[in-house]
Amino acid sequence: MTTQPTPPAPGTPAPGAEYATVCKTTDIAHGEGIQVMAMGGGGWRIKPMAVFNDNGTFYATNYVCPHMGGQLGPGGKIKDGVITCSWHGWSYSAETGEGVRAMGHSIDTYEVKVEDGNVLVKGVKSR
Repeated sequence: MTTQPTPPAPGTPAPGAEYATVCKTTDIAHGEGIQVMAMGGGGWRIKPMAVFNDNGTFYATNYVCPHMGGQLGPGGKIKDGVITCSWHGWSYSAETGEGVRAMGHSIDTYEVKVEDGNVLVKGVKSR
C-alpha cells in the first residue's frame, strides 16, 4: 500500500520558499479587504492578516486596527494606498503601515507579490 503525502495547508510555504499563497486575486473586490490566515516556518506563526486590493495592487497588513481592535479585513476599505478601519475611520498607509493621523498608531505591513492569479505574502517588512 502506497501512502500519499498530505498536501500543505493553505498559507503554508513550501520548504525553502520565501512566500506563502494566501488567496486568489479574484477573492478580493477592488477597494476591499479580506481576512486570511498565514502560517509556516521562518518565524511565521499562525495569525490572521488582512489582504487588500487597491485597483489591482495588493497589500497585506495586520488584521486588527490598533486604535480599538476593529477588523481591518472584512469591512475595511482601501483607496489610493490608504487603508481605513470600518469601526472609527482610522487610516493607515498600505505601503508603510504608518498612521495617516499623527496619533502614534501604526500597523505591520508584509511584502506581497502576485503570481498566476495568486496573492503571495512574505514576512514582516522592517520599518
